[in-house]
Amino acid sequence: MGSELSTTVLCGGEAGAIEIAGRVVRCDRVDSEERPFRVAIAFADMDRSDEDRLVRFIFERQRQMRRREVGVA
Repeated sequence: MGSELSTTVLCGGEAGAIEIAGRVVRCDRVDSEERPFRVAIAFADMDRSDEDRLVRFIFERQRQMRRREVGVA
């Protein structure tokens, strides 16, 4: 933990790809062969426009997931 990294979040659509620098704050092993680790990242000094794009992307994904849960297309 504490390792610095750079990652790209592929949002798609209008948000596109966002390059983000950060630091690993947690890494947990999970019982899954497909994705054996869950990692939490603290973002470092994101550009305001990138932060806005990321927030819009996350909220849109949440809306999509909720629609699927209730069976609304």
